[in-house]
Amino acid sequence: MIVVPVLDSLSGEDVTLDHLVLSRSHRWLLEAAPALFVLADAVVVGFTAHIFGRLTMTEKLFAVLSVGMIASIGITAAHELVHKPRRFSKLFGRLGLANVCYLHFEISHIQGHHVRVGTEDDQSTAWLGESLYRFLFRTIPGCFASSWDLEKHRLGRRGQATLSFSNQMIQFTFLQSAYIAVIWYLGSWDGILLFLFQAGIAVFMLEAVSYIEHYGLMRAKRADGKHEPMSPANSWDCYGRFSSYLVFQLQRHADHHSFPTRAFASLKTAGDAPKLPVGYPLLIGIAMIPFLWRRMMDPRVVAAKLATRQMQPI
Repeated sequence: MIVVPVLDSLSGEDVTLDHLVLSRSHRWLLEAAPALFVLADAVVVGFTAHIFGRLTMTEKLFAVLSVGMIASIGITAAHELVHKPRRFSKLFGRLGLANVCYLHFEISHIQGHHVRVGTEDDQSTAWLGESLYRFLFRTIPGCFASSWDLEKHRLGRRGQATLSFSNQMIQFTFLQSAYIAVIWYLGSWDGILLFLFQAGIAVFMLEAVSYIEHYGLMRAKRADGKHEPMSPANSWDCYGRFSSYLVFQLQRHADHHSFPTRAFASLKTAGDAPKLPVGYPLLIGIAMIPFLWRRMMDPRVVAAKLATRQMQPI
């Protein structure tokens, strides 16, 4: 949380006004980068689970924290991959989510969050004044329930039964169970303990980032009761060079919501998106202290909303 902001200040901001147009070969390379990270993450989890029972208590604590932090980057890589239409990308994206026992995220994020973002119906949009801890209490079970509900409606439109193998939530349960069985084979119950703890750290980091990304930037309701369209003004951006590369450019969040399938290296800055004061790693630490978070961010939310009103035509 300290090293990354220092490296950001040394490397400066990465402000790219125009998105990078990639050739087919470069696009494959950029899709391969997060896939390779996910694969490496799975190897680290499996190897550490295998040796976990032989470690001292101090070594176990260090292993849990280290693997959890690696997995938190791995889940960002998985996020990049599940957004892509290629089967290759989807496969590795799901491996990355299985690494942290969070496969349902693919459904709740793509079909839920990207449609409902900035509204009261979105479990992944933090409300103004809501603490990180209240948000976690709401979003973790809420996203699971939302994923099941979205699958139920998808199957209903197709005339298929909810309790069938066509239900992706049921498929994900079998996939996750198979993954956990491999971990148990590699490290027995000690390995399972390592897996659960590192997954908990990674999920906490993921949802803490979700808390930051749209904090307080709700979409207004129009006279007809519908929400205004999603715009860059509903996402926080940050352009710290090092922290952005660490999370596969996820800090260029407004452009990601405008173009969800765009490769991370091609995401551009959004001039009309409100800007975070620092990158995600330090902000997660600040968000863990609610009164510091509100003191820093609440005035920025108010300023961002005023700026949005000033930009709207009269």
